Amino acid sequence: MDKFKVLVSSFSFGKISNEPENLLKRNKCELVYDRGPFSDDELARIIGDYFAIIAGEDEIGLQTLRKANKLRIIAKHGIGLDKINIPEATKRRIVVTRALGANEETVADYTFALILGIARGLVPASISLGKGLWEGPKYTGIEIYEKVLGIVGLGSIGKKVAKRARGFGMEVLYYDVVRSEHFERKWSVKFVDLQTLVQLSDFVTVHVPLIPSTENLIGYNQLQKMKRTAYLINTARGSIVNEDDLYRALEKGLLAGAAIDTYSKEPPEKNFPLFTLPNVLATPHIGGYTVEASMRTGMIVAEEIIRVAKGDSPQFSVNWEEIQAKGN
Repeated sequence: MDKFKVLVSSFSFGKISNEPENLLKRNKCELVYDRGPFSDDELARIIGDYFAIIAGEDEIGLQTLRKANKLRIIAKHGIGLDKINIPEATKRRIVVTRALGANEETVADYTFALILGIARGLVPASISLGKGLWEGPKYTGIEIYEKVLGIVGLGSIGKKVAKRARGFGMEVLYYDVVRSEHFERKWSVKFVDLQTLVQLSDFVTVHVPLIPSTENLIGYNQLQKMKRTAYLINTARGSIVNEDDLYRALEKGLLAGAAIDTYSKEPPEKNFPLFTLPNVLATPHIGGYTVEASMRTGMIVAEEIIRVAKGDSPQFSVNWEEIQAKGN
């Protein structure tokens, strides 16, 4: 029997453990490693013979899908699908899956790493000490105890952030297009509109997906309403926060600082303006990277490809039901 040819373009798949790779190989999959991320044009030139792609931050658009004559599944090694043309994939009966739930705990943890890191000036203090300086009082920070945390998007990750915040003794506000009244009562969190959230919060943390309605959701109008002592945290998607507006607001002192892990273009240009500001804590989109999350993500990806190869229903597809409803 012919093997199922799988393109591995994700730069992180298989880096932590070979168990997902071995699972695929045991199930008649031939893995070809060609690490991305690729543009749509680049991927279109190599996609032709593959049954599956394990995608990272690749752009999978119309050019690629037109050339993907044998492709049956796009398995995202992560959860963000904003770079995949899902309607076109669905039209061509190509299943799109993601590793839903694999990194929720990891990203929630990392959100608090950024909150604590920027509140206490951990990075500049460490750099200062490495230079042989002893400047403790210079890095006097603020407590997060009894501060107000505003969560933009109370989905799975947002809820986990809220639980951690309550453990730190923080007051929690949230904004979402859908209320979670049971969660509000159980965890003593309060639903407010977005403008109220940015006005009242000491820390604003973003946890919504990037879709047309959330692009530039946080812009100058919201930033100028924040407390001058407040901080913005973004571990979601870079384009949810207008980066030019954020730079302008930080430069004017309209908020105290920002901790960002995601960017509208990744990697950003070397002269990216936000990197020049002393009140910005920036990291290279590592919020989802832990040993545990990488292992879970890899296994979900492998299992989804195997399900589709066997003709079974994938567990974490965003378009399987629509494909089945359209029939052959």
